[in-house]
Amino acid sequence: MPTAEIVQRIEDVLAEAKTAFSSATAGELLRVRHIQGNDVTGMQAIFHSVAHFRGLTQEIVHMTRCQLGDSYRFDFVPTTAEEGAP
Repeated sequence: MPTAEIVQRIEDVLAEAKTAFSSATAGELLRVRHIQGNDVTGMQAIFHSVAHFRGLTQEIVHMTRCQLGDSYRFDFVPTTAEEGAP
């Protein structure tokens, strides 16, 4: 799948999630629902989903780094101690 299509799909999903989150009422966020065999609130489902998405993102970055090797370049490289430079 072309990179542009993957990026567009991710952006579409994130936009949909942002819309859903911003329109959710307090009652919806606290309502318990049965998801994958577990009873969780809407907030618990959101926290789990965000953590899962982050983990998948880390896997993509790791696989990309393995494939590209030394040619992999970071968008951000810390230069100060405050930013996390050694």
